[in-house]
Formats: sequence, C-alpha cells, structure tokens
Amino acid sequence: MPEPPEEHPPQPPQEPPREPPRESPSQRLEDDAERVLDEAFKLGEGEEAWLEIARRASRPVESLGNLGPYTLLEELGRGGQGEVYKAVQPGTGRLVALKRLAAGGLRIGSRAAERFSREVDAATRLSHPNVVTVFAAEVIEGHAVLVMEWIDGTTIDQWADAQWSDPEASDRAKLARVLGAFAAACDGVAHAHQRGVIHRDLKPSNIMIGRNALPRVLDFGVAKVLEEWRGADATARATAWTATGFAGTPAYASPEQLGRGAGAADTRADVYALGVILYRLLSGEEAFAGRAGLADLLDAVRRGPSRRPSQIRKAVGREADWIVQRAMAPEPAHRYQSVDALADDVRRLLEGRAVLAHPPSVVYTAWRAVRRRPWTWGSLVAAVAAITTLSVVATVQATRLGRQARDLNTALQVANEQRAVAERQEERQRVLSNRLLHAMMGAANDDRFVVNRDQNPVAVLRGLVAQIGPEDSDDTVAELHMRLAFALVQERRWAEVETQLARAQEVSDRIDKPDSERSLRIATRRVGALRELKRYDDALKYANEAIANARRGESTPFIAGLYWEIMYILGEMNAPLHEIRACGDSLIAATDAFPDRFSDRARAREEVSGMILPRGAISEAEVLLREALAIPRNTGGVHFISDVSVSRFNHSLAFVLLRQGRWAEAEPPARFAADFRLRHETARGGRGYRFVVLHAAILHRLGRFAEATPRWELALIRPLSDSRPDERAIARFRLRLAAARLALGDEQAGRVVLAQTLSLGRIANPEHAEVRARIASVEAALRAAEWQVDERIKEALEDRHWLADPLFDQYHGPVTDSPALPGRSDAQPVEVDLRSQG
Repeated sequence: MPEPPEEHPPQPPQEPPREPPRESPSQRLEDDAERVLDEAFKLGEGEEAWLEIARRASRPVESLGNLGPYTLLEELGRGGQGEVYKAVQPGTGRLVALKRLAAGGLRIGSRAAERFSREVDAATRLSHPNVVTVFAAEVIEGHAVLVMEWIDGTTIDQWADAQWSDPEASDRAKLARVLGAFAAACDGVAHAHQRGVIHRDLKPSNIMIGRNALPRVLDFGVAKVLEEWRGADATARATAWTATGFAGTPAYASPEQLGRGAGAADTRADVYALGVILYRLLSGEEAFAGRAGLADLLDAVRRGPSRRPSQIRKAVGREADWIVQRAMAPEPAHRYQSVDALADDVRRLLEGRAVLAHPPSVVYTAWRAVRRRPWTWGSLVAAVAAITTLSVVATVQATRLGRQARDLNTALQVANEQRAVAERQEERQRVLSNRLLHAMMGAANDDRFVVNRDQNPVAVLRGLVAQIGPEDSDDTVAELHMRLAFALVQERRWAEVETQLARAQEVSDRIDKPDSERSLRIATRRVGALRELKRYDDALKYANEAIANARRGESTPFIAGLYWEIMYILGEMNAPLHEIRACGDSLIAATDAFPDRFSDRARAREEVSGMILPRGAISEAEVLLREALAIPRNTGGVHFISDVSVSRFNHSLAFVLLRQGRWAEAEPPARFAADFRLRHETARGGRGYRFVVLHAAILHRLGRFAEATPRWELALIRPLSDSRPDERAIARFRLRLAAARLALGDEQAGRVVLAQTLSLGRIANPEHAEVRARIASVEAALRAAEWQVDERIKEALEDRHWLADPLFDQYHGPVTDSPALPGRSDAQPVEVDLRSQG
C-alpha cells in the first residue's frame, strides 16, 4: 500500500506536471529490456529479462491462491486420495496438474517424506506416449504433492460414452475406437510394468483422453504410498475403508487387493482392474454398481458381473465378453499373466484373428477359421445341410454326402491347426510372463526396486537369455532373443540388435513358416538394424526376401513396413529419383491395401513427398501432401490420423509451396500448423517453435509485419530457455524481429532488440575483425542522442559471417535477402529443404 505523501513547505509556482503516458504491455517490454541494457550490456542478463517478460505476459490474472510456489487456477476434483488442481509452475510458466495427497503431517527430511520420494521416483522416470509425465514429487505444507503434466481432455469412460453415442459411425467403427484406445492405455501400463512399477489403482478417471484422442495413464505409485501411510495395521486399514477411503478404488480393485491391501498386488492386479475398465467402456455400466460394504463387494467380485457386456450392448460381441471374463478372473493364475497379453488379445479381436480368451471349443475355432477363409464357407454349409437331409433322403444323397464330408473334414483340420497355433502362442506367453514376473516384477515391491535401480528390461532379458537351457522350447528361445533385440532398439545398440535377431531368426526358421507373423516381425526389425549399421546391400537383399515371403501368405501388413525401410535405405544411399519414386509407389500401394489404416496411408504420402522433393519433383510432392490431407480422419478405428499429423502435413505443404515461390498460398497451412503447435506443444518444448518461425518468416516476406512481430517474439521464448548463449539461430530470430519492429516505425523496440542481437553476435564470433568494427559502429549509433536507421546499421544487418547457421538454413532456408527495412524492397525468395521434415 503506498505511503502518504510527505508535507513540504510552499514552493514557487511551477509548470504543471505532464500526465504520464499510459503504459502498454509493449512499452513494459521495451522499458524492462532498456533498463537491463543500461545496467549492464551483457547477453545473459538481457536473455533473463526477455524470458521473464514473456512469462509475465502469459501469467493468469486470477487464481485460487498458492500452494507453495505454485499458482492455483482451478480445483479439478477431490476424493479419498486428496485434491487435484490446475496450476502454473513457477519459473517455466507452464500449466501443470497438482495432486495433493490426503495424508498430511509430513516433514521435509522425515522418513515418511523420504519414503514418498523413493516410491514416486520410479513413476517420475517413466517415459511413454501413453503415460502422463510426472515432473516432480514434493512435500509442501506437510502434504505430499505430485506435479504432473496437464492434460486438456476427458476421462476414458466419458470419452467412450461419447463414441458410442456418435450417430454417424457404425457399430463396428465405435467398437474399434473403444478397443483401440483401451489397447493403447494397456501399452502405457505395460511400459510401467517392464520397469518394475505397478499402478494398483487403475480406474477410468486415471486414464485421460486428450484432444488428439491419445490415452494417457496417470497416478502410478500413489496407491501403495497411501496404503502404507494409512494401513500400518488391520485397524488402520479398516478405518481407511470406512473413513478416509480405500487406498485404491474398491470397485476396480482385484480380490487380492480387497483382502490383503495394495502391498499384496502384483502386475496381475492391474490386469484385473483393466478388465473392469474394459467392462465399463464396452457396456456403459459399472461392473459392480450398488454394492454396499467390503463383504458385499468381495462376494460380487468372486461371482463376477451379473450381465455380460454383449447383453447390454449387442454390438460388443461374445469375443469381447471372453476377453473381459478372462481379465476379471477372481484367481490371478486364471487371468492374462501380463498386460501385454491382454493388449495382444484385444488387437487380435480388432484384426479379425482368433482370440486366446475363447473357451476350448473346436466349434469356435472352426467358425473363426472358416470366417477367415470365405472360400470354404459354402462347402461347410453344404456339408451341414447334407448331413441334416441325410436322415430323410439318405439313399438319394449318399454320393454327395461323401464329397461334402471330405470338405467338412478339411475345414475342421484347418480349424484345429488354428487352435493349435493359438494354444502354442498362449503357452509361450504364459511361460515368458512367468519368467519375467519372477525375474523382474518381484523387484517392484517394498524397497527392493529402489535398492536395485539398474533393473531394466534389457538387463532382465539379458539374464533370461543367459539362462537358456536344454529344457527351454524353441518357442521360448526365439521369443527371448526377439524381445531382447526389441529392448536393445531403445538403446540404439544396433550391432547387438542384429546379433539377437539373427539368433531369433535361426530358431524361428526351424519352427515357423517363412510367412508367419513372428518370422516377418523379426525380418522387418532386422532390415532396420542392418540399415543403421550401414550394411545397405544386406538390408535390401533381406527386405526383398521378406516381401516375397509376406506375399505368399496372409501377412500383408508387414509389406508396408518393409517398403518403409527400403525407402529410408535408398534415401541414405542418395538414390536417384526414379528409384525413390518406384519404391514410393510400392509403399503407397501397400498401405492403400488396408483402407481403414488412415494414418499409415497419409504418413506414407508425406514420407514419399519428403524424399522426392529435394530431387526436384516439387509438383509431385505437393500432390502427395494434398492427398494426405484429403484422407478421412474421423471415421474411427485404431489407425486414425491425429491432429499432430495434420499439423505436420500442413507444415510440409507450406515448405513445398515456398519452393515454388507461392508465399501467399503457403501462409494458411503454415498458420494452421503454427497455431496448433502453440496450443499443444510450444509451452512444454519440442519442435513446435520451428513451426512458429516458419509462419513468422512467411508473414515477414509478405510485408505483414504487425502479424510477424508477435510470432518472432514467441519463437524466441523456447530457444532462449534451453539453447547455448552463442546459438546463432537466436541471432537470426532477433534480427528478423528487429527488422519487423523498425519496419513498423517502432524504433524504440527495434533498438532494444537490435542491441541484444549485436551483443549476441559479438559473443558468437569475437575474432572476426570486420564484424567487430561494424558492431562498434552500430553501438555508437545506439548510444547517440538521436536514433535513426542509417547506412551503418544496414551494413551490419547485411553481414553474413556471424549469422550463418546451417541448422537454421536447413529448416528455414539460407538468408538471400536483407531484412525488410524502411525503403528496401529487393528481397528474394527463401530456399528451403524438406528432407528433415516428418
């Protein structure tokens, strides 16, 4: 609050004071930067002022108060575990979700606080597209607080209800959408399991669906922490149930959790919870609604839901019922033994293959086999009809019956083969799951995971491969080598990847057909490993052999993946246009063979356009990108085209149009891409700022400086926060911003930005004598009483030596024009290169 003015003796009349001008946000920016430059003409301090101004500009005006250093914007919900808030993180200014756990009384440095940090530390190290990022775990005001990524979306159950209510989609498309999202969520949980982290409180509200329809799982590790704080003994646990709430969520908890608490759960408890979630997504109803008390709920859980999902929604089908029933089996040994196995069975259903959860019925497997082979359907129906008619006219139909019976036996033989394959795969999954469970998941309980932090999938699989013995089946040996190779891909150890895949292929060749799924999966990854090792001739030979094998069988989805690898190989070999074009045509044809795989079809066209563009096929590249944008997006299914992909397609199209000098046409797609990335990506980093730079450059070239100026300012925020002080691309951005300011007649702001740019140039290239002389000349003009854009400044702006930046040129084209200053209009088009896009 301002102090009252001091009293002063009367003074002689003076000229009335001028009314201070009203301060605008741009004036505040200029004043802050000017003050920093006056205090010390140093780059570092100027950068900090720039960032603080940007953060202050985006800071919300209203809030609910503070939780420690975090500014609370909105309370999102509260329950037995605590409260959740939308907040602003200090320093970065980004939106985050804060979860303050209900258990209070923690002191920083206490054993309980250290325990909380250790337990949640595992969750903070999870990195997967389907897992919400946990930035930090803190103790604030005696409460444990999780700082998580903010997801602007809805819970998976609400999202599923909206899909089922879509009047324009078919029942099949609705089911595919829901199952696809559920399988993706399973991938996130499986990623955590592979790193020794069990969720223990999976429920629909812990799976969010963002605007890009991508499921994200959150709250890993929280249930166990709360269980241990609340349930030190049986009395405390009972109190937790009745008063403060079960540490997990009772309606989604497994029987072993309800009976013995979160500490008794292993990965199969998460399988059970996912089964209950799938029941909710498919049926629209809770599996155990209306149960009062633990005893009643336990009894219902042991008996199972009273109705199957298909009895509530006929579109679901009995195969989905079987998947749910198996995942929700009361005994852990009768469930899927891993989340991977559950997700695999869901994808089998999506792809029309026999699911592993069916009852051991020959009739079912025969039905599935005949359905997958329509040419045998007529024979089977005729055989059944002949057998039925035999009781009436046996003597007349004797000859026909023999022929149809042979066809029936053939169909049943095929069905039995399909059943045998499914049983072998199920047994393989069971054996591997048990070995992985004993080798790795046991480390997830109590402090063992914390003690052995080196336990990771590669280490575990290396140990299992080293323990392979004569008693292990060929199936198990091939799977272990293949899984180890896939894990090594994440660490980019390509020589080891190729070695393990070669061993897996050697075993697979003895037991699998060349066109089997496993054989082609190994082949596709092996081609990629050979490419990374620069063994291009071996990779091409192996890829062509695999394509021939895939064409002989039914594994045509692998053909597209193999052509993708060939495309990358040809690109790295700098192959001529006609070879790239031929491979691209084959890739597009392979993806178009599956019309429902919308994302693959669009991405193939984008990839081919990026390969042919630098080889001069500009018009073809434009046609392909427009085809990618024309492919339907909202028809449902697993392979939908995400908003991120559409923004990337538009960004690439803008580049292609620039190559043809069509600047005005390039502006709308560039704007679309930049706006999307500003909403979804730039605030948390990534490559989104490059999209903003491209749009700013186009507006600048078109002379729309009032629109280009805020784009340049936004483009500077991200690189200044995480780049080296001498990053020359930053100087280029600043140079364009200064030019835009000066072109608008805003000399004061242009002066500030130009001064910072020149300071950056001095640090970036201190040894260049000519640059030093020109910078000194401009700095003298900056300190003069009168500011003007004269020839000395133009000369400095036109200098190329200290502003040359290959990274900038790669994405935005080399500068072939001087920035648009007053009185200058001889700018030339910017050359760009699409090779690094997509």
